[in-house]
Amino acid sequence: MGRLSSTSRAILALVVIGLTGCGPTAEVLTTATPPPTGAIRPTGGGQPTEGGQPSTSSGPSATVDPSASQAPPTDGTSTGIPLVTPTPFSGPVWEALADYPAGEAFEVTSVTSLVDGGFAAVGFQPIPGEGFFGRQQGVTWTSVDGRTWQSAVDAAFQFATLEDVVEFGGAIFVFGTIETCNINLSEDCVEPPDSGSAAWRQTAGAAWERLPLPLSMQSGTMAGVVAANDHLLAFGWTGDEARSVVWTSVDGVTWSETADLAGMDPVSAMSAGPTGVVAFGNRLASELGDLELLATVSGDFNHFGRVDAPALASTIIQSVTMGGSGLVAVGDSDDEDFNLNGVALHSADGLAWTQTSAPDGSFAGASLLSVHAVPNGYVALGRVPLLDEFGVVTGGSWFSSDGLSWRRLAPFGERFTELDTSAAGTTGIVAFTVTQEESGEESVISTISAWFAPIEALAGQ
Repeated sequence: MGRLSSTSRAILALVVIGLTGCGPTAEVLTTATPPPTGAIRPTGGGQPTEGGQPSTSSGPSATVDPSASQAPPTDGTSTGIPLVTPTPFSGPVWEALADYPAGEAFEVTSVTSLVDGGFAAVGFQPIPGEGFFGRQQGVTWTSVDGRTWQSAVDAAFQFATLEDVVEFGGAIFVFGTIETCNINLSEDCVEPPDSGSAAWRQTAGAAWERLPLPLSMQSGTMAGVVAANDHLLAFGWTGDEARSVVWTSVDGVTWSETADLAGMDPVSAMSAGPTGVVAFGNRLASELGDLELLATVSGDFNHFGRVDAPALASTIIQSVTMGGSGLVAVGDSDDEDFNLNGVALHSADGLAWTQTSAPDGSFAGASLLSVHAVPNGYVALGRVPLLDEFGVVTGGSWFSSDGLSWRRLAPFGERFTELDTSAAGTTGIVAFTVTQEESGEESVISTISAWFAPIEALAGQ
């Protein structure tokens, strides 16, 4: 899914008015834990508990109503089996994963749930001997349950900054940027021909395979990658004028490109829809002197058409998902004083969108960055700036049973710089934040924090 940080929001404004942006610095991965080297897919039987031992429990505990064993209920549906009342989950919504193996990594940039119930995440760390502004090495992480994680560093990701991970067609696809020159090297440093945007694939735990990309994709910038209805889609921009495009593939190897985006420049979020793909973006509306929000759909993955959406200025949709009560999109808008407020939209079919709200007022001052469908509704995650502390935020989450009415769920992370990524799986929702602080004139200390909300806590909302 697409996501725009506070820094990316500034870049978005520049892209909309036609300015080109620079790609991120590159990173590297080293050998993965065998067998085989670099395997990202989790293996093994039962899901471990927080202590690392297999869990024998199948869910929350239950209590038996003693009176139910004396006689069947009066509704005529019982055969005399005692009624069972589940015990409500009483733990915290968000758990800090204190033992997350961040190692030397600077950030976890993307995480996705897997069809086998696990999770895969990617990020980057410095090349040995170099710092935050040096060359990077890609890192991967895997988990069978969202709580217990393993990290791997593979030589396939040397000088790569890994930015997106997605499962598609029975394989894991990773996307990033390769860069062998940086600001600490000589101005005469020349990037090799295979630098720029890159993609890798891993099938059934085999070795990572570098995939070819079309020139417009390799030389462009990918803002996000999604799997939708048997298609793999990447959205971003390319060319000297930062032309907004969507790249589409049915196998992750051969790609087609479209700029028929119904005016979206750029695209900010994308998700599977009932019959194809839905996408949000913006355009610079001269009549408004501001960014205009656009909602679109595509049934053929090549031509996008505008659909009905609220006329919202200065609004960016950061994430969209499809769940049991339709499609939900979240983002934020800013006022004339540059104060952010959360925005949520709902659609039954992707063809018409309406704005929804949080009656408890909890969207005020918040920026909603991601939204996930859970069995009993939707959970949105975002950040809330701390007063009088520039660049420091706290994490917030919101719940909606129907995608129409929202309420504050629970905070997480008292102080951090950015909410980087999150994903929902069968066991719960995992999220990653980062805290970055300057250390001297040429160094940055970057600290990763991992968070987990178990499905039991979410089901009780």
